[in-house]
Amino acid sequence: MIVFLDFDGVLRRDSSPPSCFQADCTHHFESAIRPFTSVSIVISSSWRVAVSLSEIRSFFSDDIAKRIIGKTPELELERHHTRYKEILRYLDDRTVPADAWLAIDDSADLFPRDAPLLLTQPDTGFDSACAVKLRQLLLSTRDDG
Repeated sequence: MIVFLDFDGVLRRDSSPPSCFQADCTHHFESAIRPFTSVSIVISSSWRVAVSLSEIRSFFSDDIAKRIIGKTPELELERHHTRYKEILRYLDDRTVPADAWLAIDDSADLFPRDAPLLLTQPDTGFDSACAVKLRQLLLSTRDDG
């Protein structure tokens, strides 16, 4: 299972300073995903364009950072469901099963309605309710025991 992770509106609330994660949002995310050791993380945030993968990893606890395996490609000239198409390209380039992923994002318009999306609210980010939902979703697809 791969979790495709956005930052703005997820780990950084819209009201927060730019380029700054909220400690509580990051804590809720890490606590929710930590027990699911077979889950990898791919960065789908627009930050992936300007920030190196090693710097992105430094924003996370060591055990979570080790599970960040890449970032989605930047597709130009895409206008509809852009993030979804970037995720599909990432999966296709690596022959990952199309049903073995979940996106965490605050922008529903970047995905078709039937996409596996955990939608956050940009003003609250990844809160305790999102953590509960993520655990439920990962438990329903758990493959690491």
